Amino acid sequence: GTVYPTEEEAILSQKRLIFEYSKNQLRPQNMGGKYAQNLELWSAPGDSEMDVVQNKVTLVRITGSSRDLRDGFNVKDVGYNPEIYVGDERG
Repeated sequence: GTVYPTEEEAILSQKRLIFEYSKNQLRPQNMGGKYAQNLELWSAPGDSEMDVVQNKVTLVRITGSSRDLRDGFNVKDVGYNPEIYVGDERG
């Protein structure tokens, strides 16, 4: 693209993919079915999973859609690396 993507733009550009992966692959028992309509997307700093659980970092709610991306944004400039669970983890 012609602009550097912001963190929020990168997340917004992948929002549908993130939700679909969450509902169908990551945790369908918690995020699919009747829960799917009310999903929210929040951002945290990289590698901060334990800090998030302990309320040591501030989460940022991501709102909007790909329609809110700036002119010059190109989804090829960002990627999505989902967390993969192996086995029957429950949460």
